[in-house]
Amino acid sequence: MALQDIPFVVLLGPTAVGKSEVAVELALETGGEIVSADSMQIYRGMDIGTAKPSAEERRGVPHHLFDALEISELCDAARFRAMAMAAIDGIRKRGALPIVTGGSGLYIRALTQGVFDGPGRDEALRARLEEEETPVLREQLVRVDPKAAAKIGVGDRRRMIRALEIFEMTGTPISSRQTQWGGHVAGRDVMPRLVGLSRSRAELYRRCDARVDRMFGGGFLDEVRRLMREGLARSPTAVKAIGYSDAMRHLSGEMTLVEAVKQVKQKTRNYVKRQTAWFRREPGIVWLEVADGEDAATTAERALGAFL
Repeated sequence: MALQDIPFVVLLGPTAVGKSEVAVELALETGGEIVSADSMQIYRGMDIGTAKPSAEERRGVPHHLFDALEISELCDAARFRAMAMAAIDGIRKRGALPIVTGGSGLYIRALTQGVFDGPGRDEALRARLEEEETPVLREQLVRVDPKAAAKIGVGDRRRMIRALEIFEMTGTPISSRQTQWGGHVAGRDVMPRLVGLSRSRAELYRRCDARVDRMFGGGFLDEVRRLMREGLARSPTAVKAIGYSDAMRHLSGEMTLVEAVKQVKQKTRNYVKRQTAWFRREPGIVWLEVADGEDAATTAERALGAFL
């Protein structure tokens, strides 16, 4: 199949696997443009803590859905899908290959499989659920929707609250409504190509730890101070990015810098585990194991061979 026949490519994988570098190489090789599928890089000003590629790292390749929203704005899977499809359509009209890359599994699923027709937010109901302790939310969800509870991580308050919200608003569990998600990708007749990057767990953890060290050594605390002045603590989505709440706790004197760095490293590792488990359940992904020391250009060539 020729490149022009592919609606878009998705390059996915866990944090620190090397997606950004490979996506740039792939775009340079194919004349493509990149669409971010990172739920936090979409926010303006969240650069260091989300490992957003710099202008130099983008190497002249057009990038979309970076810095698209203010931290005060809410972004969910439905909004992301609408924004991403608009970007993809624009790229295709320019005759280029859209390369979607990121590690936000729910956003990628929304883009490739569509979204189910769920109700909007109920702010009063959400406020009540937010007051509950996580184990209480978990217990409620197990009782009303055991299938959803089995898929949602024990500490994932955001998804637990959304599942309980939908149940209370509609009387039906979110797991039954999610059967509306089909295999018809993004409303298109031709399937996109999904390529997943993986590394050994030990190497991923090493890269995650090194990334966190670079964050804190590269001005991350100054970034958080600035975002706090802009209302980060009140943000509906952005504040949930890994590292930002721990940095705020350090800046407020609740924990030492050493403790904050340790917490962020552990949370990043835990997120890698959740991402890996999520993607391994998703259909249609061609997986490439990236060897230690393999350069991004080589991986991009392998990825290109995987979807052509």
